[in-house]
Amino acid sequence: MTESAHDAPDAGNAAASSMAASSFVSPGAPGSLYVTTAYQPDMGPSAMFALNAADGSLRWRRDYGDVAAGAPALAGGVLYQGLQDGSVSAIRASDGATTWRVMIGVPAAYSRLLLSDDVLYVQAGDGLYALKATDGAPLERPAPGYSLPPSAAPAVAGNVFLQDRLDVVQVRASDGALGWRFAVPPRSLDGDDMAYYWTVGHGHVYVLNMSDYQEIALYALNVADGSVAWRYPSLKVELTQQWQVQVVAVDEDSVYLLSNGGEGYASTQLYALDPADGSVRWRAGQVGAAFKYGKLFHGVLYLTVASTGELVAFEPRDGRLRWRQALGPYDNSLLLLNGDQIFVDSLHAGLFVLDVSSGETLWQYPTTQSVWVLAVVAGIVYLAVSFNALHLPPGSHYLCALRESDRAAIWRYDVPTFFGALVGP
Repeated sequence: MTESAHDAPDAGNAAASSMAASSFVSPGAPGSLYVTTAYQPDMGPSAMFALNAADGSLRWRRDYGDVAAGAPALAGGVLYQGLQDGSVSAIRASDGATTWRVMIGVPAAYSRLLLSDDVLYVQAGDGLYALKATDGAPLERPAPGYSLPPSAAPAVAGNVFLQDRLDVVQVRASDGALGWRFAVPPRSLDGDDMAYYWTVGHGHVYVLNMSDYQEIALYALNVADGSVAWRYPSLKVELTQQWQVQVVAVDEDSVYLLSNGGEGYASTQLYALDPADGSVRWRAGQVGAAFKYGKLFHGVLYLTVASTGELVAFEPRDGRLRWRQALGPYDNSLLLLNGDQIFVDSLHAGLFVLDVSSGETLWQYPTTQSVWVLAVVAGIVYLAVSFNALHLPPGSHYLCALRESDRAAIWRYDVPTFFGALVGP
């Protein structure tokens, strides 16, 4: 079984999708690869199709002409997809047949989708739409302006948590009824509503207030009633990149928080906070340049360094540095763990496969194009190449399956462009 950095943490009955990178997931042994391509006048229509994971043969295909099609969400053998013509559809994954189709009245190709407790939430246009997952019937719609949070896990215990400007709003997943509301204290001197980030764990909704980059605070809200369980004091930073401060992981013992600041990102701090009261369990200071991606795998915290392309492994119990490995000046993002190997993708240098215990590079799939790992199952590596680029020569975009033992290609399937891809039964 593999894990993916693009998978949502366990959050009850929830499946999520957005465009491009976050649509690449690894839910288990794949029987099919589901691919969405973007319309290009000289490359063909917008389409979604399913490939047989065993041999790369085409199982079914749906063409949308010049209508942009969004990356789908997959749950329970059904693909949910929005189109630019304002429609949202449920598509049977086994044969590509439409089970229902509804018009929401606003373009939905670039929508974000969340399925929770048989309710499909579609963020598109001016707000959020709630549809019954079984037949597409509209449910009570949250007010315009509401949106899904930037978290990968916005649902827990029958609740969905939405963002309304600087407020966090609880919504009952079964029928869309509104519950409690928490007004994040505005801290920006000019009153602008800035982005903030959150996740769910320990019976809390963790909200990182990003309304003022000079004074950033983390709130732990009780899921039951929205009250503040605790607040971690302000984190002072000097730069204004939105990913400078982030909650990188949550496990049963800690909330892991990164704060990057100072000229050249030299003053990175990694914190482990006690979920009971927000006290600092440990802090690793001056650990290097800014970290961009993080993932907790089987008791080890892995982080990638934005400026150098390094991968760094920490012991989450005490913040001890296990190892750090230089991969080169690439934009890397930790993708998944498979047994004793770590798969790290790159936007410019292919795929790196490292040893878990030492960080040593075991093998590499070199290419000048971006590579994403869709899944690693039973010794087979499924890749999508050049997923994030348009206007490349024919043959630049493709999916393939490699035998992990010798990296020999089992099959390859060329596509005109990528908009999204995922694997499933």
